[in-house]
Amino acid sequence: MKIIKTGVDPHLFIRRRPIRDVNGETWESALTLQNTCQCGVLFKVKCTSNARIEIDDCADILLPGNEVQVPFRKKSAANGQDQLMVLYCLVGKQWMSEGSSAFRCWERAKKQDVITRRKIINIIEK
Repeated sequence: MKIIKTGVDPHLFIRRRPIRDVNGETWESALTLQNTCQCGVLFKVKCTSNARIEIDDCADILLPGNEVQVPFRKKSAANGQDQLMVLYCLVGKQWMSEGSSAFRCWERAKKQDVITRRKIINIIEK
């Protein structure tokens, strides 16, 4: 799989909701991913530490014009320089039908060496 760093991308618009304190030791936030192109976008959100950060619904296929919220939260009081990485690639119509599996689509993208883009998001705690 070829990975390309990206800044502003015409296919996927990403914004982060401000961090909301939960109890002084933990917090929560969310990414909003919006598909701004005419084909499907396969995405996966990863973090630097699964022990510190929990991500809900971390992978899916986003249809044209749609957007999705990807909630994430700090699980413990441990501190670290955490980042999120959004990996994504464009997919064809065969992956845009109801019930398509993001997991299977990622497997196929890896086998076929599909060009994959990434966006790094720093998590800055206040």
